[in-house]
Amino acid sequence: MTRPRLGFTFALLILIAAAFGASGGCSDNNKSGSEIPPDIQAIFDKPLYDGAIWGLRVIDQDTGEVLINLRPDYDFFIGSVRKTFTLGELLIEVGPDHTTTTPIHYQGTIGEDGVLDGDLILVATGDLTMGGRTLPNGQIAISNFDHNEANSLGNAVLTTPNPIQGYIDLAAQVAAAGITHVTGDIVIDDRLFVPFTFRNEGNFAIRPIFVNDDCVDLIIDPTDPGNLASVDWRPVSSAFGVDSILETTAA
Repeated sequence: MTRPRLGFTFALLILIAAAFGASGGCSDNNKSGSEIPPDIQAIFDKPLYDGAIWGLRVIDQDTGEVLINLRPDYDFFIGSVRKTFTLGELLIEVGPDHTTTTPIHYQGTIGEDGVLDGDLILVATGDLTMGGRTLPNGQIAISNFDHNEANSLGNAVLTTPNPIQGYIDLAAQVAAAGITHVTGDIVIDDRLFVPFTFRNEGNFAIRPIFVNDDCVDLIIDPTDPGNLASVDWRPVSSAFGVDSILETTAA
């Protein structure tokens, strides 16, 4: 199904920083001369954003005419707002009902006893959550303090779905297809695109497949003073373990 494109392209750059003081009148900084729609202006004027600095650029996609141009010369730090452009364009192209299928193939022979004498091959197709963020109603589980930011925020709120649920579901489908044991290797074909580093962090690369966003979540809780702290982690895997000598101390 072909979905119509939006009539206008909206570029909204937001920076909230109380240190900059009051943002001043938006109309005074609107270089296009067009009025900012009242419903948008009402958002700008909320007490929640007191001291914020707003930028807004609205372009007629058919003619290229700039309809609204608020603070075009301000050097905004766009940050994660850029994701709304890339993901928004993707959603326009594929539609909100799009799903990603991760196929599994095999090389070799399957005996009557269900033993695959060969390799099982999972082809990565870009499902970055692999079911680890899928709620029972099909929506994606998110939290206000995502675990990807745990090191910078000093805390996180973990989502409830099992981070390896997608792999569990695939394993169940393999078993339902009659394969109960694999004598060879389980191979992941990740050639969908060339991996690239994220934020110039050499230890974190974007690949076409993930396990728990490439994170190991440590859940650490205090116990009685003098005793070892309670330490748990996810996902649980035979590939690694966690040893902790962290002790609980008195406040």
